[in-house]
Amino acid sequence: MEEDNSYDYSSRFDLKTGDEANKFYVKQGYETIGLHLDRESRFYASLAGDGILSYDVNNEADDTSLFVVDAKNGGMAGYLNERQFNQTGYWPKKLVHYKSAIGNNSFTAENYSWPVYRLADLYLLYAECLNEVSGPVAEVFQYVDDVRERSGLDGVQASWTASSNNPTKPSTKEGLREIIHQERSIELAFEGHRFWDLRRWFKAHVLLNSTSMRGWSYEKATAETFYNQVEYGVTEFSIRDYFWPIAEDDILANPNLDQAFGW
Repeated sequence: MEEDNSYDYSSRFDLKTGDEANKFYVKQGYETIGLHLDRESRFYASLAGDGILSYDVNNEADDTSLFVVDAKNGGMAGYLNERQFNQTGYWPKKLVHYKSAIGNNSFTAENYSWPVYRLADLYLLYAECLNEVSGPVAEVFQYVDDVRERSGLDGVQASWTASSNNPTKPSTKEGLREIIHQERSIELAFEGHRFWDLRRWFKAHVLLNSTSMRGWSYEKATAETFYNQVEYGVTEFSIRDYFWPIAEDDILANPNLDQAFGW
């Protein structure tokens, strides 16, 4: 987003109104923020949030009858009491079937085939490995672009050439590495990969250390007051957290064992 030469990144938290161009993703006329508009389709497929639309459980994937999330205090998905509220203002909806429904003290799940291992994961892993070995060769782009094409996106080279303020980024191993890492974070969001990816990339101590956990002001009822960021904690991750500690009982039972680094 911060490298897109047409996206108003500096104003992404400004109040905006859902419009015709975003009508399948954000309710028209609904007051929200720029961050919720003009995003790629995977953003809306993965997340529910204030003003964002989803298929209504009562309709068969009907684009003319969509359910809107009202996350502000007083809204259907808003703050109820000190035990029932969403601190961030977002819900992961990926991998939850749209026909699964919550009723009065009941939940009805729609069964479907669970994706144990996705082809997109294999493609991105292969592209990542190939880039480390050979750099930005054609085959690397082929596999990343296949994943992007499924979501209606142009290929990496075409997208960065036309739309990035850093158009040469995919031409270097380091730049393409960042692009592939980002692509994995987007495509595989909420699928349990980030925990391992950040450790494998040796980025966890950078991205998860002293990082603010923030959300919207969930107790507020208007867009002007709701869309103010609130910090409710920080994450901590040090070098030692890359290692699992060895149980003290195991060390006592076997004096030849050394405790893992940092523990």
